[in-house]
Amino acid sequence: MLTVGLALPARAQQCCAGDCNGDAVVRVNELVVMIGVALGTEPVSACENGICPCTGPDPGEICEASMPNRAVDNALYGCPRSS
Repeated sequence: MLTVGLALPARAQQCCAGDCNGDAVVRVNELVVMIGVALGTEPVSACENGICPCTGPDPGEICEASMPNRAVDNALYGCPRSS
């Protein structure tokens, strides 16, 4: 199991995991950067916009480890829409 520790910036709007440039679309190059952030080979600042705060009952390690998975889902199915 891959465990990562990401410094998660606060977001006021809907965040799309993996959307590094903020255009509401996750592309392959952004996934590569996101994986690099998760592995520690890229700085968090390389994809600060695409690192979303975790919400839920246990927002610790499990949520942070799922960030790359959420990014892949967003690349395949699109970013969540703001309400």
